[in-house]
Amino acid sequence: MRCTRKVRTAIATTAVVILAGLVGAPPARAEDAPVQITVNGNDVRADNANGLTYKGLGLVSANSTSNLLMDYKSAHPDQYWQLIRTMFGGTNPIIDNIKIEMGSDTNNSTGSDPATMRTADELADTSRDPGFQLAADAKTVNPELKVIILRWTMPEWVQNAWNQGAGTGYPAMYKWYKETTLDAYMRYGYMIDYVDPDTNETTRPDTEFVKWYRNAIDSDTDFTNPRYGIPANRQAGAAAAYRATRIVASDENTTMNIGPAMLTDPALFKAVDAAGYHYTTEDRHDGAPDSPTNLPYTKLALGQTPSGQDKEVWYAEGIATLGYSEYRANNNEGANGASTGIGGVQSALDVANRLVKGFANSKRTNYMFQPAIASFYDGAQYSGKQLVSAQEPWSGHIHYDASLYVMQQFTQFARMGWENDTNSAGRWRAVPQASYSGASGTSNIDGSNGAPSYLTLADPTKKDFSTVVVNDSDQAKTYRIKTANMKLGNDQLEAWETRAADPGQPSDANYLHLAGTVRPGADGSYTYTVRPRSIVTLTTLKKSTDPAMAERLPQTPAPAVLDTDATGKNPDTGDDYLYADDFDYAEEGPVQVGVANGSGKEIAPYLKSRGTLPAPDTVNGGGATRSIQTYLGSRGNQPRYLVDQTGAWEVGTDRGGNHLLYQYLDQSMKNTRAWNPAQPNSLVGDHRWQNYTASVDVSFTDAASDPAALGIRQQTGMTTGSAAYNLRVRPTGAWTLYRHDTAVASGTVAPRDRYRLALTGAGATITAAIDGRVVSNYTDPAPELAGRVNLGSGFYRTGFDNLKVQTVPGYTAYASSLIDNMDSIVTHTGTWSKRAANGDAMDWYRTTSTSSTAGSIITVPFTGTGLDILGGNGGDATLDIAVDGVPLARNAATLRSGKRQATYSLRGLPDGQHTATFTLKSGTLIADAFYAISARVGGSVDTGPIAAALAAVGSPNQSEYSDQSWSVFTATRAAAQAALTGQVGLDTVGVTQIARRLTEAYNALIPANTTDTQKDVGLAGALTTTQDLPSTVVIDGQSHPVTWSTGSRSAGRTAYTTLSVWGWTNDAYVDGKRQLFSANYEVVPPSLAYYIDSGVTSGQVSPQYAAVAANQPLMNGSADQASTGPTTWGYRSDGVNVKAGTNLSDKNSTGLWANSGRTIQYRLPLDPGTYTLTAGFHEWWGATRPMSQTVTIGATTTSGTPINLTPGADATGTVRFTVSQPTTITYTVAKAGGPDPVLSWLAVAMD
Repeated sequence: MRCTRKVRTAIATTAVVILAGLVGAPPARAEDAPVQITVNGNDVRADNANGLTYKGLGLVSANSTSNLLMDYKSAHPDQYWQLIRTMFGGTNPIIDNIKIEMGSDTNNSTGSDPATMRTADELADTSRDPGFQLAADAKTVNPELKVIILRWTMPEWVQNAWNQGAGTGYPAMYKWYKETTLDAYMRYGYMIDYVDPDTNETTRPDTEFVKWYRNAIDSDTDFTNPRYGIPANRQAGAAAAYRATRIVASDENTTMNIGPAMLTDPALFKAVDAAGYHYTTEDRHDGAPDSPTNLPYTKLALGQTPSGQDKEVWYAEGIATLGYSEYRANNNEGANGASTGIGGVQSALDVANRLVKGFANSKRTNYMFQPAIASFYDGAQYSGKQLVSAQEPWSGHIHYDASLYVMQQFTQFARMGWENDTNSAGRWRAVPQASYSGASGTSNIDGSNGAPSYLTLADPTKKDFSTVVVNDSDQAKTYRIKTANMKLGNDQLEAWETRAADPGQPSDANYLHLAGTVRPGADGSYTYTVRPRSIVTLTTLKKSTDPAMAERLPQTPAPAVLDTDATGKNPDTGDDYLYADDFDYAEEGPVQVGVANGSGKEIAPYLKSRGTLPAPDTVNGGGATRSIQTYLGSRGNQPRYLVDQTGAWEVGTDRGGNHLLYQYLDQSMKNTRAWNPAQPNSLVGDHRWQNYTASVDVSFTDAASDPAALGIRQQTGMTTGSAAYNLRVRPTGAWTLYRHDTAVASGTVAPRDRYRLALTGAGATITAAIDGRVVSNYTDPAPELAGRVNLGSGFYRTGFDNLKVQTVPGYTAYASSLIDNMDSIVTHTGTWSKRAANGDAMDWYRTTSTSSTAGSIITVPFTGTGLDILGGNGGDATLDIAVDGVPLARNAATLRSGKRQATYSLRGLPDGQHTATFTLKSGTLIADAFYAISARVGGSVDTGPIAAALAAVGSPNQSEYSDQSWSVFTATRAAAQAALTGQVGLDTVGVTQIARRLTEAYNALIPANTTDTQKDVGLAGALTTTQDLPSTVVIDGQSHPVTWSTGSRSAGRTAYTTLSVWGWTNDAYVDGKRQLFSANYEVVPPSLAYYIDSGVTSGQVSPQYAAVAANQPLMNGSADQASTGPTTWGYRSDGVNVKAGTNLSDKNSTGLWANSGRTIQYRLPLDPGTYTLTAGFHEWWGATRPMSQTVTIGATTTSGTPINLTPGADATGTVRFTVSQPTTITYTVAKAGGPDPVLSWLAVAMD
């Protein structure tokens, strides 16, 4: 996605080409026989103008994925328009169609897009939805670009009409679609090309409505209505263009029902121009060969239909590459630990195989990326799957992935697009007889089996062809192409290739380059050997003379943290502001907006009639122009840098004419059947922000309103409770401070219709203030340290104004950069699993590096004052840490952490370039990414704790201690002494860490006659919260008396967590020396009744359960079981599934999940007493998952703490209850408005 490069050409070869391997690739196996391909001109169907014309690649704009693009346009217009040219421009555009999934202000995936009509009376406004403007801008460089619309959920006024019965909602739906279409026509100058009237990802196509909709378009004569704003002299043209709209159906997700329906319903066949479905490469194979359910899409595309007419078939939604290709290339998932380069599951080559196999198996000729451009804040559901990342509008940084070169292996070598009405546009045809894919899979495509995979496209005049070959395996593959009945004017082929770099090369060395030329052999065939993990296009076109082939993807500004002056627009690192927004935007200038195939002067009166004030001029004159519009007018009053998760967040005016940010969805607009139902909330800012104060004015128009909310440090999730800390206040003055969705403080202030909320995060301390008065100070024992600002409300009109994000005196404001675990600057030593395939959306760039092998090392160069290790960890890892070769800590404990949270924070270093080395001593470390901490600190810093620590350690005698422990002590002491003399970038957290590291190093001094190497015992047992550490430990099967380190003896204990401790044996272990060791203990409360590791089935062993069962008697005799009767302990198995693919050594990894609409229930017999049931939950699938938990005893049900799981995170909850006589209680976990429930473990202890 980065860098400007020059194309290189290789020396022409004859029948074969030089073979070269990937980084670390194993030797190729013995060659299979060459794959034979025949390109026969008789198979090039020039008469097939719909089904076999290869349309190309599409972009889906939906669910906030295009949101921040409008901010790029205003903040960095050069970068924005460069993006438009790169993606949509040129003779062979990468993207030639855009599908807009119309929003309803609610969350159906990664966020919400605005509804173009929130009520039946409101005039349609497509400027709210960035997808429509993106299409208009794209048409300035490609007027032939196609635009498609469909919907998922509906605005409530449409939903209410739809709910009245079959057919009664048709006119309302049509009104919404039509007025939206005509607004885009008048506002941007283009008519929508295709409409899918049906619900996105339906499983039961609404064929009656599709046919009704087609008829409604064909018979519509109403274009004079003043609501449409069409001048009289344009109404006839608008009517003709509108009635030319085509129909696509039905955007099913893996179900394939529309095809058979089209083959058996002549009216439906006539109504539908294109059949599209999602996320599978396959056709149906049901019934006899002549059955409409046997290869229906192949029949549609080939014209094997009752009328003989062919139809378009689309891969109407599919993934783009997951993660960044340059990071993925550093994986070790290939054979014998080799890299898979740009290949592997969900890689660029996987996507290429989807294009190939999608045509070969189901004749799909249009592949649409959801999304191609990710322009929303990373951390929402389904993050990290795109061709282009545009997620920092303030910096102008855009990441163009190498997968774009892989896509150009298709788009650069054929004339793609749609044929005209006379079938004379010369669009290339796909050739079924010369296309095939044996790669495995139907959604995620795994080409490691080495099977052939190729797609052939040909000029309808038979003068040229291109064959795209994908080899996503570790073996070379030879292809032999013969031609027949072609009219080739060139007797040689050019071979263009994209693959990962060879050892020592820059990462982009082998992207889209001419690898050689191939002349025909004696028999007239062309033979070429395709390298492992590569894609090659063999073409008769003379692309080596095309200047476009020398163009490389753009360079863009480097990533930079959002740090502005008080206007929120201008970068400024010298004041106390990180960001501000008064929603007036006086500082923002006019914006250029595409006016496709139209004139800005013609459109200006329409915009003025809709309340937008455009300037009369245009730029880039001609058929495609840009109009100049006011900042807010150009974007439908959408606020700067906010990405809506749920709700209608727009700038409006109060009674005094002042601009405010309003959330407009009220009680009459909220029931839109969202996929991810939640209260309205919107996100703003930088994921690297750490210590800051966010403040905002909130106002209410309805005394019955739900709370307004201000949240800080949000990394993942899409709800108000996704913010790590959030303050919510009602019109009555009742307020509550939450850690996610768990209340930690509450109270009441005097009721008002307007409040000033402020929330400060300073290290682990969270301070809440209302109207300038502190109402709560909360210290989080497991703090979440970084993230964005969240604004929230209920479904009531709620106002927000004067948002400010400011630094905290004495604290570092932010991390300056994020370094991925697979960045090439990061080195791994020892045993690491570097995973990119099937990565979690909540892991940065969907990559992780994991090790459970003591002695494994990860080394990270960085610039700054510290480094955070991010990743979802269990907290059992201990680390030795060195910086610039100097040891700073031994056996440092890590924290249990959620995805994208810090498991270890290293602070207090002098500002500058450093290299940090982390050596795993025990446990498991999952490294996702690293935050390099900046030196952005304001105000004074008290270094008194460092001076106190120096005085406390005094001057110990070196001869009494081991060399290793002494080296750590002297290094930390020297760092503490240096910090007292003045250190740039030192903040309060750094002071605390320097003092603590010194104290810990002193307490960790080891007697001189102790081994330097440390044995990791692993899980050594269980302890209650009050038990002392044991006096003996079993090491290598033998019990040894031990001495525990000072820090281990004083370590705090929290029930149901893992305690990591270390010490040394009292007796000689090896070579007359005492053995240094580390160990883990599962901590539980005394008086346990049950300790259940859910989902650990018969025949499996739960180490945690075994340890606890050895510590105290339990009522469950195994880790888990299904209940076989009303009084037998265990889970009720009906509708419940055991999670597969788990880590049995992590109780949060195992568990149960419920089927749709079901609950998870446990029956637990208990004796009389008062109990606390504690349960643990883990989010496996990247969803935001609110749940309830209850205990039922007879007719009485007691509710426990609500659970709100966020992506990749762990959570616990409790239910306290009393049993008056021996009975069996029922514990139930149920969904609370979101996805179905999950459960990882539970325990019951008597109070």
